[in-house]
Amino acid sequence: MGQRASLKVRYPTRSLPADPPAGRTAWPLCDEVLAETGLDYAIPFTAVGSHDTASAVMAVPALDSNFAFISSGTWSLVGVELDRPVLSEESRAAQFTNERVSTVRSSTTAT
Repeated sequence: MGQRASLKVRYPTRSLPADPPAGRTAWPLCDEVLAETGLDYAIPFTAVGSHDTASAVMAVPALDSNFAFISSGTWSLVGVELDRPVLSEESRAAQFTNERVSTVRSSTTAT
C-alpha cells in the first residue's frame, strides 16, 4: 500500500516507505510470500504509473515529447503529456482531468 492509498483508509503513513518513482525496480517478494506461494526465487516488483492508463502513456513509443494519445478500453480518453498539470478554471469547466503519469510528468485528458 502506497502513501496516497493509505490516506484513504486512514492507515498511518509513517510506517510505509515513500512511493518509488514509476519504472523503478523497487523490491523483491519477501520470504513469507515466497514460502506461501512456493516460489524458490525472488521476483522483483517494478513500480508503475499512478493508473493503468498512466502506465500505458509512459509506454507510448513517441519519437519526441510533442504527441497526443488515445486510450480506449472500458472507457476512452484523449490526452497529452505535460510537465505539470493544467489547473485552470477553463480546464475544470471543460471537464479535463489530470493524472500523474510519473514522478515528473502529468497527463491532461478529456473523457
